[in-house]
Amino acid sequence: VEGELPDLAGALVVSIETTANIAVGAVAWGLDPDLRLDPAALADGLPADAPDVPLVVQVRDAHRRPEVLAFLESLAASGRRVVVVEWGWPGTYDVGLARISTRGSSGPGVAAVVDRLREAGWTR
Repeated sequence: VEGELPDLAGALVVSIETTANIAVGAVAWGLDPDLRLDPAALADGLPADAPDVPLVVQVRDAHRRPEVLAFLESLAASGRRVVVVEWGWPGTYDVGLARISTRGSSGPGVAAVVDRLREAGWTR
């Protein structure tokens, strides 16, 4: 975990639906999301009907995707309570948000992330 996790009571899980690299392929990953975002539409921000609650934003290999980093920076600038969960290989980047890096998605990894999120008040 990098940074201090914010209060995540009532948080939604947002999944940025990037394409997996060839080594991973099409597999289930991360937490079951409340909201799925297309990377091509990230410049538009969150949908207008997205509730103003804390967010758990899950990504894969964000450091390789400028549109994802720009979206995360915009969330940080908004002052919203957000934690990023990096399910891919964590690259070096700082967008001003707390980050949990898992180095892949597995059953035990998901359980560990859930435990950390619950420690921060997430109740789902």
